Amino acid sequence: MTGCPFLPVFPVVSSGRRAPGALCSTGGCQALRQPGLRRCAWGLGSPDRGDVPGGSAARTEAMCPGGSAARTEAMCPGGSAARTEAMCPGGSAARPRARRPPPAEEGSENVLFGMGNPLLDICAVVDKDFLDKYGLKPNDQILAEEKHKELFEELVKKFKVEYHAGGSTQNSVKVAQWMIQKPHKAATFFGCIGKDKFGEILKKKAEEAHVDAHYYEQSEEPTGTCAACITSDNRSLVANLAAANCYKKEKHLDLEKNWKLVEKAKVYYIAEAATFAREQGFETEDIKEIARKTQALPKVNTKRQRIVVFTQGKDDTVLATENEVTTFPVLVSDQSEIVDTNGAGDAFVGGFLSQLVYDRPVTECIRAGHYAASVIIKRSGCTFPEKPDFH
Repeated sequence: MTGCPFLPVFPVVSSGRRAPGALCSTGGCQALRQPGLRRCAWGLGSPDRGDVPGGSAARTEAMCPGGSAARTEAMCPGGSAARTEAMCPGGSAARPRARRPPPAEEGSENVLFGMGNPLLDICAVVDKDFLDKYGLKPNDQILAEEKHKELFEELVKKFKVEYHAGGSTQNSVKVAQWMIQKPHKAATFFGCIGKDKFGEILKKKAEEAHVDAHYYEQSEEPTGTCAACITSDNRSLVANLAAANCYKKEKHLDLEKNWKLVEKAKVYYIAEAATFAREQGFETEDIKEIARKTQALPKVNTKRQRIVVFTQGKDDTVLATENEVTTFPVLVSDQSEIVDTNGAGDAFVGGFLSQLVYDRPVTECIRAGHYAASVIIKRSGCTFPEKPDFH
């Protein structure tokens, strides 16, 4: 796994489990439907905050009528802290109560709900001239600029490409569905795409992954894309969020047929978090200490403890509970087998969620996350074989 020296795994995750050690609640599905919210944009402002495969951060912003801001901040790796603040006209704060559904049963559809920036990954082996033409480095991740406008169409016309349903949250949901296998459509995904060729391909790829994807389709912006330009062992990623930033809550999430899917879910995964320790002023780089301090942050719901999970790439995964901090070694892979680490973080999340929705112990969730990540890093992009070999 690449990126930050530590990566908070579940920033906006809500679970209705009643058992001790369950995830914290961010307001459950009701937190997605705060009164007065007109628009939710899962937008990103810089390359290292992009919803690109293996990306590290995302930010959810919603604007209330009259320009008042509603900000949802959550840090919820397996049950960490969540704070939902909604300031509507008049300055009153809204804190909706969470609905607490019973644990999911195996065989249930739509038990996992994910919402984020859907991107169509377009992967191709390219030459140096192509990189030079668009000012790309051999191994990099950037957001598309005006000069990259024609890159995506040229990539398709000039090279042999592969398409995959991508974007960080969609990757995680896709991996979770793969781990679950049956029933199909155990995982639900919401996001925004364009009414165009790439949008149709993305819908087809999500269907092939057996994810129950419901996209808000609009004509103002094209479908978000991420070009993976491969040269030798390097991958240069260029993400154009486009339609991914155009989601309109009132035209999609609030529709009765869609809201029923939200209410049906038991676990909600929205996006990844930024470097949490720096924002909290923890003044330490010791991962175990960061996990301990995160676990001890104030918590609105005191009826169940918070659980914190940090991944560290090839280093041990850290689990912090109320009583102790424990580490779990990742699965060892031969360096010669590693093809692409960009989707490893998303894969860990997906593996973790695949067990969480069925109320499995957190240690089993971590084991599943490690397994999923170990599979994805041996393949190009966030892809996987037909069936998992996880027991």
